[in-house]
Parts: sequence; structure tokens; C-alpha cells
Amino acid sequence: MSVSRNQKKSALGNKKNQKKTVFEEQNNWKEKLLIKFKRQKSNFRHRKMERLIRTYLVAIGIFVIGGSYSVYHGVQVQNEKLQAISPIGSSVSFSKTGASLTTTKPYISENEKTAFIPFEVSSMENLTTDAELYYTFIGSTGDKISYAPNLQLVLFGETGRGAFVINGSPKINSEAVQLYLRNDKLLVNESDLQAKNLDGSRAGLNEAAKMYDLIYVVANPAAKNVTRSKLLNDSNISPEILYSTLFANDDVKKIQEVIKSNRSKIKTLEEKIAEYENRLKIAGYKIPEHPSYMGDDWKPMNAPNVNLDGNLLTGLINKSDKIKPSEESESEFTNEFGSTERIQDTLERDDGSLASDDINQIEGKTNAQDTWENTKRMYEEVNTLKRDNYINQANKLLKNQRSVERQNKTSSLSTGDRFSIMGQNKK
Repeated sequence: MSVSRNQKKSALGNKKNQKKTVFEEQNNWKEKLLIKFKRQKSNFRHRKMERLIRTYLVAIGIFVIGGSYSVYHGVQVQNEKLQAISPIGSSVSFSKTGASLTTTKPYISENEKTAFIPFEVSSMENLTTDAELYYTFIGSTGDKISYAPNLQLVLFGETGRGAFVINGSPKINSEAVQLYLRNDKLLVNESDLQAKNLDGSRAGLNEAAKMYDLIYVVANPAAKNVTRSKLLNDSNISPEILYSTLFANDDVKKIQEVIKSNRSKIKTLEEKIAEYENRLKIAGYKIPEHPSYMGDDWKPMNAPNVNLDGNLLTGLINKSDKIKPSEESESEFTNEFGSTERIQDTLERDDGSLASDDINQIEGKTNAQDTWENTKRMYEEVNTLKRDNYINQANKLLKNQRSVERQNKTSSLSTGDRFSIMGQNKK
């Protein structure tokens, strides 16, 4: 069957169109694939951005929550710490006079009804030793105090020492409280005297600190580090026993630690002296008689009559003893004969020759005269240490005893009308 030229052209055109259509479809498929890829890539970028944003927001959330927890935890730890222990050795200053007050070791009665926050004042120049010329306030560091408190002030004369006295009913619980003390010595006219009628609110006290001589400390009077004492159960405890318990007993212990240390040094020196003298004797040298202060029962002539190992409860001295603390300086001490004993300068041998040859020592060979010089130096060290114990440290013990004895006349205690409570207490 014959095919016309036009039919052939038509068939050829259809074939080309078919190829073109296939090619276009391929191109369209690539374009669609590319568009799909771009969309997926765009979606991926969006999803990645969303993930980054979500991660960033989560991180911020964790940071904020963590930071908040950290601050909260820090405050909580500080509060728990304050609840657990009562600060010792913290210093604050009066708002007007600038006198510094430093808290010392706190005490509480064994029945936990009375607590003492002792303190030492740097200078009493602008302060008074009369507790009645101060006003006290007590308040909680939180909402309310869980017991019914009463706050008084006790001052121990010219010592610059005193204590906040906290009484609690039914007993003092372990919680931090604020103790305010206002010095009313500076109140001189009628308008100033109105300050005595402050309501004790925190706002009022903060304002008062700008106008009056005010100070405050934070303490936990029943914390675990507070010393319990059966002696303090007595509500009528004498000023002497109270001062001894809060201050003087610790003073005596510190002094006796120095005495004990001096004795230990003396013993070591005596052993070394005996060793040196023995080596000199073996080498044929004559050792002069010991100075009198090397004797075990020796005491300086001007030593006060004090029992170096006694205590304030039984008395360090006989109360009829009228000897006053020595005013003599440490460098001017004399022995019981009133003059410093002279020690022989040069050693002699049994045959009369002088010390000059070498003798065996722990340190090796050394000149005999050098050994003797070292021995004499140790004699003097023993002398110095004994005089420190019998004069300096003994006088300190004596002064403590006298200070305790004076408290019946010089101490003072504020009365109940010199006290206010900040806020209300739990019933």
C-alpha cells in the first residue's frame, strides 16, 4: 500500500512531537523534582529554625528556672545555716558613735529558757556602763518569733563587755532573731526622749538608725553551736558567776594554755642543758653551780600569790590577799635577791686550763667554750619563760580574779520597761 508524501511528513511530525513531548515530560519531572527538593530544603530550614528556637527557649527556661532555684537554694542554705549555728566573732558598729560591737561565744541554760549573746565593745568613750540607758528590741528574721521573748541587756562595768539576755516562754526555740540596741546616752532633750516611745517596727527602727545611735545583730540563741550550761538555769545567778561563765573562764583557759606551753619549753631546755653539761663533764670541764632560777621550786620575789593551775570557781587567789598586779615591765625582772645573777663566763678544766678544745656534740665537733655559751643562753631562756609564767601570766590571772570580784558592784541589768518586740508573736 502506498503512502503519500504528506502522510509521511505527518507521521514524521508526530514522531518528533512525541519525542518532544517525552523530553518535555522529562524536563517537567526534573523541574518538579527540583521544586520538591527546594520545598523540602525550605521546609528543612524552617524545621531546623523551629528546632533551634525551641532549643533556645528550652535553654532559657532551664537557665531561668535553674537560676531561680540557685538563688532560692542559696538563700535557703544561708537561712538553714543561720538556723543551725549562731554567728561568733561578727562585728557591727553603732550608727552614730561608731563604737564596734563584736559577738563572742553564745550560751543557753540547760533548760533552754534563758540565752546569752555575749559581746565586747571596742570603746566605751561615747557609751555608758549603765544598762538602764539603753533600749532593746527583738524581732524575727522571718514572720514571727515562735515563742514569747523578753530581751534585757547586762553590762559588766568598765570591761567593755556585756550580753543580750533572752528569756523565752515556754522555752527558746532554734530560730534566728534580730537584736537591736539603742544607746540613749545621746538623748538629751524632750524631743529626743520621744524616741523611747518607738513602736519597734522595722521601718521605724531603720529610720531611727539615721537619727539615733543604734546597732543590731542577728543570732540564733538556741543553735547547735551554742554552749549549754546548767549554771545558767538559775534565774538569780550572781553577776560574778555570770561574768565567769560568759568571759573570764575562757580568759583563764587561754592564759593557762600559755603557761602550759612555757612549761613544755622549759622541760625541753632543761633536757638539752643536762645533755650539754654532761658532754662538758666527760671532756673534763667543771660545771659551775646552777643559777637559783633553775630550781624547781624557784619563784621571782615580786610574783603575785596566784595558783597558776587554779580556776575561778574555787578562786585563783586567797580573797584576803591584797597584793596588786605587778607594774614591772618584762625586761626589768629581777630574781628573789633583787639583782640578776651572773653566770661564769669561761669554763675551766679540772687541771685549771680554759675551755678551748673541741668536744663531741650532737651537731658534730664544736668548741667547748661555744657549747658553754649555748648552755648559758638556755639558762636565760628558762629564766625568761619562768618569769613570764610567774609574773606576766600570773598577773593576768590575778586581774581576771579581781575583775570577777568587782562584778557585784559594777555590773548592771536593764529592766523590762526598756524593751519592745517587733511585730506580734505566735500564740
